[in-house]
Formats: sequence, C-alpha cells, structure tokens
Amino acid sequence: MKPLFEKARTATPTESAPTLLEAMLLCEQDDLVEALCKLLVLQENVSTTKGVRKQLRAHVQEACMSFERMRGLVGDSGAVLVIPREVFYACSSGAIGRFIKAQGVTATLFDMKTYAPADTAKATAHQLCIMPYSAVSLALLPWVYALSAHVHFPQTLCKAERYELLASAFWELTYFGCDEQSVEEGQKREHARRIKQGIMTPLMAEEVNVLCGDQIHRIEDAFLDAQALDLAGATWQNHLYQAHVAQSVMKLKGAAHERFLAEVDELKRTHQQHH
Repeated sequence: MKPLFEKARTATPTESAPTLLEAMLLCEQDDLVEALCKLLVLQENVSTTKGVRKQLRAHVQEACMSFERMRGLVGDSGAVLVIPREVFYACSSGAIGRFIKAQGVTATLFDMKTYAPADTAKATAHQLCIMPYSAVSLALLPWVYALSAHVHFPQTLCKAERYELLASAFWELTYFGCDEQSVEEGQKREHARRIKQGIMTPLMAEEVNVLCGDQIHRIEDAFLDAQALDLAGATWQNHLYQAHVAQSVMKLKGAAHERFLAEVDELKRTHQQHH
C-alpha cells in the first residue's frame, strides 16, 4: 500500500497535490483527534480529558460527513494553496511547544467583502481586495474555496506533522460550525463585523507576542531590585523564568516567519512557472 498522500511527496503545490477535501477524507480520524488534542493543549490551554476527546471525536465525525457531502460541489479551482507553517508556544511548564499550522495562501485576487475570487477585469481602485500570495485564514473562506485548496506536504514532514497540519486546517474549517450552512452564516456575520470595524487583515487573529522585549527587560530589572532587597523568592524566580521562555519563543517565531516568507516567495515562483 502506498503511503498516505504519496502523490504529494513529489508534486508541486500547483500540480497534482491533493485538495484539502481529499486530504480530509483520506485521513484516519483517530490520528486527527490526537493532533487536535495537541493543538488544544498548546493553543487553547485546554486539558484533553476523556470528555474532551469524546467531544472532539464526535465533532470530527460530524464534520467529515459534511465534507463527504461536498464531494460533488468542490472543484479544483486552485484559487487557494495550503502550506505548512511552524508556530511556537510558551507552555506553563516552561517548555516550548511546536506545531505545524496549515496556512492558507491566496493564488489569485480575492474580494475582502465576500472572501471569494475577485473579477480582475472588473476590480476597481476602491474595491477591498486580498492580493495574490497573501496569507489568509481558512476560517474566513467559503468551504467551496477552502476545501478546493491544494495542500503542500513537503517530503520532510513526518506523519505526525502532516496530521498537525490537517488538524490546524480542520480547526479553522469548522470555526463557525460543522456544516456548510452554519459556516456560511457565521462567516457572513464575521465579514460584516470586519467591514464595520475596519479590520483589514484576512486573518482571524494576528500573531501577538505575549511579552515584548521591553516588558522582559522590565521584569529582569524588577527581579534585580527584589534580589538586592533579598525579596526574590520563588514567585520572582518563576516570573523571570517565564519571561525568558517567552523571549525564546519570540526568537523562534521570528525565525519561523522568515522561513515562511521564503516559502511563499518560492511558491509564487513555482506557481507562475506553471501558469
């Protein structure tokens, strides 16, 4: 039997790479649930009890039935690409967590009001658009475009990392619900809210560092003051430790962001060569 996603191992993101719908319907649901549990722990700080796992499993089963019903409705537009992106989290234990996120990238011009491909011939200077090769949240895209996205699984990704990527994509696809109608209704509300509040980024939440550099320095200075007065007990030690972990996460995020930008540039060159 050929390995899962074998055809994606040598394909470019724009050739014979599987669509997100194909990948979702091919994956093992138990492995997807395990990856979702890890995502919940790192991103949401949720403890994955038996009850949580049971809810996740039901959530996955319900959504996969909805994905199955999308088979005849999702084409191969190639308007969106999905590529892996490293993200890092500062854990309460002091460890640093790593996860492979599914990052949507537009391959064509998108209308920011509808999150559907824009008609380039009719686009005006006043139209709010998302430019090609921009990062976009899968949660904001109609399923017909998100599920038709080509997924890039580099050869370097192991099985666990591939399931992390799919778990991240699943989390965004089902952000507003487990069926197309619920998602469509939720997206309409979110799109209207964004237009009203003037939110211009096509992402659900921008990457924000928990502690910026000057905050870390202030903690270090305060720790030295407390130490000088012989007041630096376990609480201060923990504050300083967590600040240094956050500082390391910031550096890792910065390096990962640079790698992501290089990947998008390579993606752009590859896509333009084949079109």
